[in-house]
Amino acid sequence: MSTPIRFEDFELDVSAYELRRAGDAIKLERIPMELLLFLAANPGRLVLRSELVDRIWGANHFPQDEGAINTAVRKLRAALSDNAEKPRIIETVTGKGYRFAADIRQALPKSGPDALGAPRRTILAVLPIENLSEPPRESYLSDGLTEELITCLGGLAPDKLGVIGRASAMECQRRGLTVREIGRELGADLVLEGSVRRQQQRVRISVRLLQVSDQAQLWAKSYEQDLSDLLAWQCDAAREIVREVTCEASLASMPARERRVSLQAYECYLKGRHVWNRKTPRAYAEAIPLFQQAIDLDPAYALPYVGLANTWIMMGIHGLAPSDETYPRARVAAGRALELDAALAEAHTALAEVSKGYDWNWAEAEASYREALQLNSNYAVAHQWYANLLSILNRHDEAVAEAQEARRIDPLAPPVAGFVGFTYFRARRYEEAAGEAEKAVEMAPRLPIVNWFLGQICVQRHQFGRAVEVLSTAVAESYGGAMYVAMLGHAYGRAGDRAAALDALKQLDSLSREKYVSPLDFSILHVGLGDVDGALVWLERAIDERVMRVTELHTALFDELRDKPRFQELAARAHLAG
Repeated sequence: MSTPIRFEDFELDVSAYELRRAGDAIKLERIPMELLLFLAANPGRLVLRSELVDRIWGANHFPQDEGAINTAVRKLRAALSDNAEKPRIIETVTGKGYRFAADIRQALPKSGPDALGAPRRTILAVLPIENLSEPPRESYLSDGLTEELITCLGGLAPDKLGVIGRASAMECQRRGLTVREIGRELGADLVLEGSVRRQQQRVRISVRLLQVSDQAQLWAKSYEQDLSDLLAWQCDAAREIVREVTCEASLASMPARERRVSLQAYECYLKGRHVWNRKTPRAYAEAIPLFQQAIDLDPAYALPYVGLANTWIMMGIHGLAPSDETYPRARVAAGRALELDAALAEAHTALAEVSKGYDWNWAEAEASYREALQLNSNYAVAHQWYANLLSILNRHDEAVAEAQEARRIDPLAPPVAGFVGFTYFRARRYEEAAGEAEKAVEMAPRLPIVNWFLGQICVQRHQFGRAVEVLSTAVAESYGGAMYVAMLGHAYGRAGDRAAALDALKQLDSLSREKYVSPLDFSILHVGLGDVDGALVWLERAIDERVMRVTELHTALFDELRDKPRFQELAARAHLAG
């Protein structure tokens, strides 16, 4: 691990890939960060623009790529509060390049493969595998192959290879970006493309690895497989790709993913994942029987147990069913997955989430998250859920760092971007929270969860008009989801529109006669109405039911209750400081 570089009141932590000021992490995109790392590695020296292009984007780029340097420098100066007219840190030498002018209190080592103390990870984007089957009805197969290949690649050499998340790669494909544009958008060095064609029980898969800097093909291969051998193919192909990228002779194995499985079980699992990725209440309900069918067909197949565990967890998080129906089932499924393969990062993450969200056992949860990230540091969900735990423990700088790491892995996924803002919200850093959450809403204006994140932030900033606007969108787009109705009613109440808040309460009550509604949502709405006694009654029910989201008691949402002895007793029952 390299020693951090210190200049002025900044600290550049090379190992953590993070810039901090007075201990607080500063958001910095990959390209400006790479620019800062390179300039700081050469303090006082004029670094030519051509050097920066070669170092950051790769050799043989077209001249217009140098224009991206100007944007990167502007973003870097903004992060450093530096002035282009009177620079303290980054000096411009007109027509030539830039110089790092600040005094460094800890010099960077000038040896090693990156001259920065440790090799920089290569970043790989796996584009959705193209479905060439006739008729084109097998999208669950191509989507499933893409997702599993990303998982396999992410777990083999995470210290050397960073793998971009599925949602960001799909967004790049949806927008029709070129390889060069994908590299810029995702900070990727390499892109993996592929296609699959199914003919009865056989598939033909072709993949090729491209270098972003010049679109050169580095590696390509075609495979003919039985469908039931695809798990083994995914692992073999992933190893070949990682060896090509990292030159590693030996790589970790993944036993459960290598075994031959029942063809019918494999197809049920892929269909379950395909449905699950819609991430709606209806999708979760449809995914459960598909995962269960895969388990019934092949009880020794580990991945459907993980799918089942994550489905129950998501239902618990969103209050779609009582916690005592969701989390115990998730625990059993994740435990069985680990019996079959102890190296499944996804299963360790699921167990960590049960320990956190149901048992309120923070130490056990943290140990499981750390185990998951040691197995696969490219698993964005583990970083997100671990960030949530760190927020609960008031370790907010660490929480922000984990949330930002999740975004680095999946930078174009709106829920991940919104979660960064929500992590700042939990740290009561509302200006930063609002900036991040607004960006997420710009990415996906109709997505309920990102509007929910932003709505809570706007309430705390007393921007009630904006809060009502985005929360109304969340309610409409979720078809009246209880957690969104509750937060909208809370916003109305805080804004002084008691009639609208009471209408929301009636809507929530009506929903509760049709389906399960978390008592925490009733408590949140009563807080907005200023009904302290009602809020505490519903909060006690939520703690009795071990509702996952009572872990949010430390946030500003419940500040109006915080000085009440009853609230402090309830918080202590949930192992939380009042």
